[in-house]
Amino acid sequence: EKPVAPTVADTQQIVKAAKEANVIYMDGTMWRQATRTQYLYDLLHEQKKLGQVLHVNTSFSTASPIAVFEAGSRGQPDIEPLGAVGDLAWYALGVIAFGLDDNNDDDTPLFPITVRATTQNTPTTNSSYHSCGFLEFPGGRTATFDSGFKLALRQTVE
Repeated sequence: EKPVAPTVADTQQIVKAAKEANVIYMDGTMWRQATRTQYLYDLLHEQKKLGQVLHVNTSFSTASPIAVFEAGSRGQPDIEPLGAVGDLAWYALGVIAFGLDDNNDDDTPLFPITVRATTQNTPTTNSSYHSCGFLEFPGGRTATFDSGFKLALRQTVE
């Protein structure tokens, strides 16, 4: 399921355990493993048909009233400690990594050098309800995202 874990260290531990057990780890976001995704990756990064990707802008949201959100598992910090960030921003951030990471086949993850982000939390459970941010990566490449349960259904990337 997504996200893999709440921290990079926890994720690295899971990946290491999978390698040691000689099993393949696949997350709950299967779009990364789809044939069309590999085709797009090849166009962007192998064939460089569109030139270097300098910026990615993405959004992923679906509307849910705050009371409904707080009543469900996503709005309960003891069940989903990252709230909307863990549930929906995961997709937006994955698209950013996919678009900007032109070394996707090595084991070195792409990390931003600067992150400016904010989240709006719910009044009762203080769970992340909507988030947006700006990320700067090596080489002057940038990305922006917004995601959460505040806005209408949107799944965009440019």
